[in-house]
Amino acid sequence: MINEFASIVEQSIEDNLDVSIKIPRVSKRLMNRSSKVNGIMGISLLVAGVAISSKFLIGIGALGLAGATATKILSQDLIK
Repeated sequence: MINEFASIVEQSIEDNLDVSIKIPRVSKRLMNRSSKVNGIMGISLLVAGVAISSKFLIGIGALGLAGATATKILSQDLIK
């Protein structure tokens, strides 16, 4: 899905602005690594938020875990 979007953006820019660009494509390995890092950071922020009773850190940690989950799901859709 991400690579398809990149192709659409490249084509749109080339058609409308007459400029040729190349957006880097993501690989399954890179998406998995990103998912793991987001998950670790999310858990760390959640734990820190609970430890110091910070609603802000808990919220940011929850968003990090949601991002990790979304990235993991998207990585499963990649062909490479």
